[in-house]
Amino acid sequence: MNNEENKKNNKAKKEKKEKGNFGYIDSFKKRQGIIGFISLLMVFVIYFTGIIIYGHNKSLFTVMAAVSMLPTAKYLVMFFVVAKFKSGTKEVFDALIPFCNNKKWLYVNDDTLLEITPEEQVSPEDGKATMIADLILTYGDHIMNVDYIIINRGHVFAYSDYPKLDVEYTKDYIKKILENTCNFKSYKFYTDKDQFVKEVLNNIHTNTDCNKKVITNDYIIARKILPYSI
Repeated sequence: MNNEENKKNNKAKKEKKEKGNFGYIDSFKKRQGIIGFISLLMVFVIYFTGIIIYGHNKSLFTVMAAVSMLPTAKYLVMFFVVAKFKSGTKEVFDALIPFCNNKKWLYVNDDTLLEITPEEQVSPEDGKATMIADLILTYGDHIMNVDYIIINRGHVFAYSDYPKLDVEYTKDYIKKILENTCNFKSYKFYTDKDQFVKEVLNNIHTNTDCNKKVITNDYIIARKILPYSI
């Protein structure tokens, strides 16, 4: 039994994290860094191979190195943008996940999925709230790290513990996204972990409407928010 549990845990750890999943930021950061620095190493290898062969840098190898630098720069820039952020607190995740759905298939960024009927969209776990985690929202020169957004029957709860976050700007930005694209009932933003968990759990336990259309709307709200995140 323990071996089976270990296999499941190892499989979960190896599974690629998609945008909206808990652990996405750490996984994304690692992936961008590894690809970026390996690509940079390859650029140097190509460049210096040309110098070794021809004795100068005016060769096709230099052109190849320059062209290869374009995608390399993309990975490195993205890595340095997200390097200062980390995935949300696992303590919060563990407290909420028994009551929330954080499945990958809910977060495909394809508006055509929104045309599916509510009956076809609803997860078997009808009673659970919808969780999206590890968001890095961007607008202009603002970069906003939001650890969790929980959506339950149209009620939206957001939380961030990032110490340098412009709380008021982030709070208002998420509100504008909701007002412009979503059908929601209420919205609250928290920076206190305990208060956030308490309010979410209280809402989940008291707001138990399992109407399929209502649950589907929670999925749609999640999908509408995710494209604004890296």
